[in-house]
Amino acid sequence: MATMKKKKAVAAFVLLQEFLELDEIQKKKRSRKVWVRPWIARRQQRGCFHQLVPELELEDETSYFNYFRMDKKHFGILSDLVESRIRKCDTAMRASIKPEERLAVTLRYLATGESFKSLEFQFRISRTAISVIVVETCHAIFNVLSKEFLKLPSTPEGWLHLSSIFEKRWNFPNGIGAVDGKRITIQQPGMSGSHYYDYKGHNSLILLAAVGPQYEILWADVGANGRVSDGTVWQKCALKQALAAENNPLNLPQPRLLPELSTK
Repeated sequence: MATMKKKKAVAAFVLLQEFLELDEIQKKKRSRKVWVRPWIARRQQRGCFHQLVPELELEDETSYFNYFRMDKKHFGILSDLVESRIRKCDTAMRASIKPEERLAVTLRYLATGESFKSLEFQFRISRTAISVIVVETCHAIFNVLSKEFLKLPSTPEGWLHLSSIFEKRWNFPNGIGAVDGKRITIQQPGMSGSHYYDYKGHNSLILLAAVGPQYEILWADVGANGRVSDGTVWQKCALKQALAAENNPLNLPQPRLLPELSTK
């Protein structure tokens, strides 16, 4: 008899738990019926793009540059370049977020690495929307700028010109690029263990870049896990393989002596 009572008590407890969990799920579903949270709906009146940014434009060019890492002129140029790629149509339910504001959110993210949650409070745009905006805008920026700015010389004359600038500006003869790596902190992907765990105690990806004498990025490789060394990434990257290839796919000029040795 006692055993039967215990079984009934356990069954009642389980049923009560299921009832409470179901009620909680229904509450969450009901709360999702709100299309836009009221404070987010006031984005065009109180969001930082509509309040702070116009003030910086008119009153403080230095702070504007610090906020976006570029001045108003270059923001406008970049906005014109990517506008057609990131513009969205208005719907019957709500107006779309304009290209300039999408670019502003993305530049602020790239400049600071702030979380989408933090940017949500600044711009009054939901973090879900920001996660889409940042990816789409970054793709647009890459597509419009990569062919002009992220490229290696294609002829021996181009490499020699690059080398001459290195020597004149940095007193470094026969140089065609400076290579270094940078670890970019990321949120640990699920089920990744220590795969991305670096020597600084963070989870990261490695950005490896070759830079010209005037700070221009000539080539970049992104995505190696932060656990490996810069040297390991360099040994396996496409640029290293191209430099070592016998058929000279990069059209490098013929080897030459250093200036001091060539005069002896």
